[in-house]
Amino acid sequence: MFLMQETSKKAKKVRAHHKYNHHLSRKGYARLTTEIMQETGLEEEEIDRAMLWKRARELKIGGFDSDVQVVVDRIVDLVRLVG
Repeated sequence: MFLMQETSKKAKKVRAHHKYNHHLSRKGYARLTTEIMQETGLEEEEIDRAMLWKRARELKIGGFDSDVQVVVDRIVDLVRLVG
């Protein structure tokens, strides 16, 4: 029991330092990819990492946390430049 408590404390400490938390719960990236494919009609190869990253960090009420919003804006700007 003691080892589990120590592991839990370590995990909580590490988790507290995460800046860009995802909101996938148990869905994971595989199911998120499938969900995007069904919603948009895109093929798996057409879904890029940036799209997945943004969707994984989207809040249930819409929008993003302030830290995440900065990165999302940068991603959007870079996608416009490339594409």
